[in-house]
Amino acid sequence: MLETNIENKTVLVTGATSGIGWAVAGRLATEGAKIVAVGRNKEKLAELEQKFPDRIYPYAYDLLDLEHIQEIFVFCREKGFKLDGLVHCAGIAINSVIRANDIEEMEETMRINCFAFMELGKYFSMKKYSHDGAALVAISSVEAFKNEKGLSQYAASKAALNSVVKTMSKEFMRRKIRVNAILPANVKTPMMMNTARQIENYLEMAEERQPMGLIEPEYIAYLAEYLLSDCARYMTGELVVMSGGLEY
Repeated sequence: MLETNIENKTVLVTGATSGIGWAVAGRLATEGAKIVAVGRNKEKLAELEQKFPDRIYPYAYDLLDLEHIQEIFVFCREKGFKLDGLVHCAGIAINSVIRANDIEEMEETMRINCFAFMELGKYFSMKKYSHDGAALVAISSVEAFKNEKGLSQYAASKAALNSVVKTMSKEFMRRKIRVNAILPANVKTPMMMNTARQIENYLEMAEERQPMGLIEPEYIAYLAEYLLSDCARYMTGELVVMSGGLEY
C-alpha cells in the first residue's frame, strides 16, 4: 500500500473555504497534517476549524491584495510553523467573450489565479518560512490547453500559471523544493456551478464530453496529497492532467 506519510507536515492551503481547497484542506487534516487554511470567508474558515480541531489554523485573507501576502507567512512563524507544503487552490472563472472583455475582471482573474501563486512562492522559498525538500502544488486547469469560447481570461490565467510552475521548479531546485501543477477537467465545485448558470446547457455538454463523469473534488485532494509527499520526491515542473476522459 502506498504511504504518503503526510502526518505532522504543515501545509498552507489557499482557497480553503470552498470546492477543491475545502477538499484538500480536509483530506490533509484527516491524514494528520497541520493546515494553515487561507480564504476570504471567515464563517467557512471557522466551520473548517471546528470540523478539524487542532489541525486547522485559519487565516482570513483576500489574495487580490498581492502587496501584503507576506503577512500570511508571518502568521505561520508566529504559530511556530515552518512549512512543508503549499497548495494554491484559490481561483476564479468569469465567463466573458473577448468582445465584451472587462479590464477589471481580467486583472482580478490574473491576480488570483496566477500572480498570487508567484507571490506565495516568493515567500515560501525563503528559508525562514519553509523546509528544504518542501513541495508546492498549483491547481491549474485543462482549460489552459482546451481554450473554450467565453473563457479566454480563465484559460490565459491558467496557461500563465503553468509557465510559472515550470519556471519556479527550476529556480527552487537549489533547495530541492518541488513545484507541480494539477490540471483537472470539469470538477463539481461551486465555481463550476456558477459557470453553468452563465452558459446555457453547460452541465449537459460537460458531462457528455467527459465520459468518466464530472470529477469529485476529493480526487483532486488525493493527487495533491501524493504530490506533496515523498512518494513524488522525483517529480517537479510537471503539469499533471486529470481529464475524466475529456479530449483536450
